[in-house]
Amino acid sequence: MRRISIFLIGLALFTSTLCKAQKYNFKKTAYAKLKGVDVMVWVIWNSLKNNFEAAFDQYEKWGIKGIKMDFMDRDDQQMVEFYEKVCRKAAEKR
Repeated sequence: MRRISIFLIGLALFTSTLCKAQKYNFKKTAYAKLKGVDVMVWVIWNSLKNNFEAAFDQYEKWGIKGIKMDFMDRDDQQMVEFYEKVCRKAAEKR
């Protein structure tokens, strides 16, 4: 089976529309799985940082295969440490 990836925007995950986002994203990832499509989610790094454990747990429940983190706009030591933290958590959830 051929594997391709699609992206979902993860911004609504931790807003007041959490229930709607969960239903929508779960339906999309379940359908994608039936079709042999892997799903990745695009997130803003600060949103991920503020909801780190909960976000990774939710993405795992949805069957998300990867994340794309955006808007870091810096390369200081704190950001590099955050990159490493994200990589470790993603590997753990693999």
